[in-house]
Amino acid sequence: LIALLRGLDISPERSWLGVILVFLAFSVLVYRRYKGGKWRYIKVITPQKDGAQLARDYFHETKDF
Repeated sequence: LIALLRGLDISPERSWLGVILVFLAFSVLVYRRYKGGKWRYIKVITPQKDGAQLARDYFHETKDF
């Protein structure tokens, strides 16, 4: 990182400004995704059609143990 700053001749103040701008840009993007509302309809686990049970991993116990 230091070699990059020296190679591009960027001052520490400008590099900190860059970090802050990237943080703000990501914050705006996350906020816009949240306000878009698509996350409300994401299906994490789809129901199985053939009635097969999920594989047991022995870390998450179920009621039938």
